[in-house]
Amino acid sequence: MQNLNMKKVFFTVLLAIATVGLANAQDQSTNCYVQWQKAFDVRGANKVTDGTYDDVILSVRSADGERADCYMAKVTVKDGAVRDIQIKFVNGKYEQFVTNYKYEDSKATITNGITKTLQTSDN
Repeated sequence: MQNLNMKKVFFTVLLAIATVGLANAQDQSTNCYVQWQKAFDVRGANKVTDGTYDDVILSVRSADGERADCYMAKVTVKDGAVRDIQIKFVNGKYEQFVTNYKYEDSKATITNGITKTLQTSDN
């Protein structure tokens, strides 16, 4: 009986290690930012005019570009640059994306449907 419990514990630990290993295995070629960037490179994008867009992908990437998390978002574009970013939650509501940028005077200009990368002050 004790041997059976040890097998369950070992299997659970092994499964946990495998899961963590797979989660950490995300590399630059498979992260969501790179996938979206490839899609835009292949299909191109329409010119982005001033207005509000609620079908936007927000990517938050590590400084080395290895890891990326992507979220649905809404942005306001004015004078060809993103001015306001809101993250969309599963309940359909939006919340302001608040962060401090390393270079406050940088503009989030848009080229081929993708905004220029802005570096946060914590990176």
